Amino acid sequence: MSSPTPLANSTSIVGSAAWRLYRFEETASTNTLAKDLPPWSAAVARTQTGGRGRYSRSFVSDEGGLWISAVVPATPPVTRWTGFSLTVGWHLLDALRTLGIANARLRWPNDLMVGSKKIAGLLLEQPIHQTIVVGLGLNVTNAPWEKDPALEATATRLSDQLPSPPSLEELEEIILNAIADAHSEMETSGLQPAISNLNAHWATHPTVELALFGGTTVRGAFQGLDPVGNLLLKTDEGEKNIPHTSVERLHEISQ
Repeated sequence: MSSPTPLANSTSIVGSAAWRLYRFEETASTNTLAKDLPPWSAAVARTQTGGRGRYSRSFVSDEGGLWISAVVPATPPVTRWTGFSLTVGWHLLDALRTLGIANARLRWPNDLMVGSKKIAGLLLEQPIHQTIVVGLGLNVTNAPWEKDPALEATATRLSDQLPSPPSLEELEEIILNAIADAHSEMETSGLQPAISNLNAHWATHPTVELALFGGTTVRGAFQGLDPVGNLLLKTDEGEKNIPHTSVERLHEISQ
């Protein structure tokens, strides 16, 4: 099947990093489109038919939300970019707070939340060694629970949090600027600023249950991350350091 064609007169230059933005009516996944674009390009679609999150979990992407994927350069070595999703998540969280959502938060590793409800999700992929695709799905005025009623209890949208949310075009620039800032920070300072900021953000130590690959679970008070991004948990058996690569899902028991 051929790739979707950008909408007529839809290519524009956006944001502080002069992103070249391509707009589409509908696509299966903006991340799939973006993998063939050069650095500092982005793809945005009105709807996605195959929106996906971590480990190919489905993501309802109805009209009225922001479905965007941005391509950034990833200078070698590959290990330099380990944990980049956390830096992006921190900068996007800061963007939501700047918009006026004071109780926005990041749920490890890639869910932007307002209280107990999800407002946005991140998916980072590295199709080649020299680029990273940063995909974001943000609920704005859409109603994903109309397609999946179970989401009414777990999802929220920008229009429910702000009296006058920005337009999708304004949000495109805000999000792309945040991603560019995250990229600059990662290049100059590595992962440590994001870990420091997020550990302060998670200082309430919510109770969580970690589902690990292989079928085991670990429950305890989430203490944050160690310097390389592994999870720190205070359990009944004592402090545990859980490699981030072994965690399939984090479930919050209490905030």
